[in-house]
Amino acid sequence: MSQAAIKDEDNAQPIADAWRLTIAAIVHRIAGGDYGLCDGVEDVTMTDRYVAFNADYVAHFGETVIDLPLETWTTSIAQWMGDWWDCLIDLYTAESGSSDLVLELRVYEDAERRSGYRFEVGMIYVP
Repeated sequence: MSQAAIKDEDNAQPIADAWRLTIAAIVHRIAGGDYGLCDGVEDVTMTDRYVAFNADYVAHFGETVIDLPLETWTTSIAQWMGDWWDCLIDLYTAESGSSDLVLELRVYEDAERRSGYRFEVGMIYVP
């Protein structure tokens, strides 16, 4: 079943299918230790202030972030905020599988981008 990007300010929704490959690519870079996404992922922006924060936070968490399994999409959520979707992506680690860590990111509609969206990476943390 296909999951669309839903604009509902009152209820969290599953992550849209159209975003999943980009989000998986972001986490793949992070899993490889590239917190600044230096090799680039199309349609993604990264705020410099989060690069060091995320690297330090994951190091202090003490586990190794891995690529996203399919199960991620059953628990990760997106909430429409009026101008963007606020997303929490459940992260997995080599040591624990499903972990307490989440990746926060915003998704903006952007007709100038090839995907039609712009992804802004935020913090990795334990909510």
